[in-house]
Amino acid sequence: MPRPARTGSAPALLATAALGVAVSLLETPCTAGFPVLWTGLLQQAGVPAGEAAALFGAYMVPFLLDEILVVAVAVGTMRALRLQEHHGQLLKLFAGVTMLALAGVIVVAPEIMESPLQALAVFAAAGAVSAVVHLVTTQVRRRRAARPGAPGAPGAPAAPAEPPAPPAASTPVAAGR
Repeated sequence: MPRPARTGSAPALLATAALGVAVSLLETPCTAGFPVLWTGLLQQAGVPAGEAAALFGAYMVPFLLDEILVVAVAVGTMRALRLQEHHGQLLKLFAGVTMLALAGVIVVAPEIMESPLQALAVFAAAGAVSAVVHLVTTQVRRRRAARPGAPGAPGAPAAPAEPPAPPAASTPVAAGR
């Protein structure tokens, strides 16, 4: 089987880096205390706008480092592991169960998310439910495949081919019939 052509990952990496910078800039107002204090100190010291912008860039570097590290680990892991369809299904299962768990918590008892340990417990419970669902479905699939005569079971006959479609009528239908 021929291998598909490999495309460069540079555009994706640049897009991810740009997204990280954009997210950091959007997060800055959420943590405005330090930037506002810091900007005030720069103004009191009489720092010109160009230097203040460069210093703000230097201020943003620590916030970007953790995001760059996460992206680097994710890219390295994905290159090493080569995700299969099976892995994608597990990822979708975990993401879906996690979203349902978070939605349920937000509707029923949002104060749970205020405690880091309780929030961690919600994610752990979502992981446990995902694991149980995965194990149960794996066992069901194995049992179905092991039944004699089941499609995909060893020694089972192949599924019958679709019968051919009847030929289209080539004679014109008489009007008034």
